[in-house]
Amino acid sequence: MKLVKLEGNNVIYAVVVIFYNPDENAIDRISTYSDNFDDILIIDNSEIYSNKTVERLVQYNNCTYHKMNGNEGMAKALNYAFYRAIDKNFDFILSMDQDSIYSIENINNMKKYIEFNFDEAIGIFSPSYSKLYFDENSQEFIAAKSSIKRNEIKKVSFCMTSGSFVNVKALTKILPLEDYFISYVDNLLSTKLKENGYELIRVGTSYFSQQVGGIVKNTIFNRLFRIVHHDDIRYYYMVRNNLLLGERFKKFSIKRIKNRIGLFRILGNLLIGEKNKTKKLKACWKGYKDFKQKVMGKANCDFN
Repeated sequence: MKLVKLEGNNVIYAVVVIFYNPDENAIDRISTYSDNFDDILIIDNSEIYSNKTVERLVQYNNCTYHKMNGNEGMAKALNYAFYRAIDKNFDFILSMDQDSIYSIENINNMKKYIEFNFDEAIGIFSPSYSKLYFDENSQEFIAAKSSIKRNEIKKVSFCMTSGSFVNVKALTKILPLEDYFISYVDNLLSTKLKENGYELIRVGTSYFSQQVGGIVKNTIFNRLFRIVHHDDIRYYYMVRNNLLLGERFKKFSIKRIKNRIGLFRILGNLLIGEKNKTKKLKACWKGYKDFKQKVMGKANCDFN
């Protein structure tokens, strides 16, 4: 890779945060971005419009609020944000979920790394991350071990969309993202970038933590088996989109194998870590059947 030092003052950073029925903490976290990004875009996938939410956001001069037509999912929200970033000639856009915690210090560490180690062949600069578990004794979330060491820089094949600084020029080669609605949208983005010759980098000096799915208790069992809690509709999307992704990129044999392993992990997590197994297994079966029919977009399902 050919590393180039960028002039920090000339690099335009944007951030997009995707809301879905946000709580007060999610709205408060927008203040983290107000002084550290040139542009803040809030995309609201909530079913119900909230004047209070908008009133809280308009206090930031560099913040734009965009209400989707109900919950239209991650893929459509990211397409909107990414095309906007291209139109406005931004250099990088950070994509964030509403429940991710990414401190100012760690954001600035990533910006510093990008500006001293930029390569146009890098599609995503992503931070190290850890999953949050809930400790019942302290009534606090506890972070698990981070994905890489602090002094480590690692090429990876996958980056979560949350926490990713995406090279906007690279986006011009891969949009639009297919409408997976939710689940595996980050895999889709990562794989399309790799397909077009871009590298994905994980940077240990920048770190964030995230709750994945529902609240998971801080137990040895849950950590050992990497248990996550999802509702039935999420299992539908995970199975359907895992299979769609494997079919879409079947020429990447290693990617397809990893996808199949991921599918077994989904089912294993359901069987050993979830309640309401029957309903969730029905959702997985419906996801498989819709994959066979090449169904995409928002599901209209009843798993009772």
